[in-house]
Amino acid sequence: MKFYVCIKQVPDVDAPIQIKDGQLIQDTDRKILNAYDASAVEEALVLTEKHEGEGEVEVVLVGPDKAKETIRKALAMGADKATHILTSDETGYDSAI
Repeated sequence: MKFYVCIKQVPDVDAPIQIKDGQLIQDTDRKILNAYDASAVEEALVLTEKHEGEGEVEVVLVGPDKAKETIRKALAMGADKATHILTSDETGYDSAI
């Protein structure tokens, strides 16, 4: 049994914020694995264990090169493989589409 889990890198809501001149300033460089996606990875791992470890969990992420840390997090959780579809745009989507 194979599980493919789509994951996404999102801004860290726990990143420090400050208000300067009436504007909200947040450290937008801090990115983490989406909490819902982390739950999906965990559930796929649980289902794999219920079937005597027969199976494989592969995570799939579409994003820039900086998203590798998010993939590493999913692999550290126990995912077996990862596929990273690189994009050229920092928003995570290719602007040519």
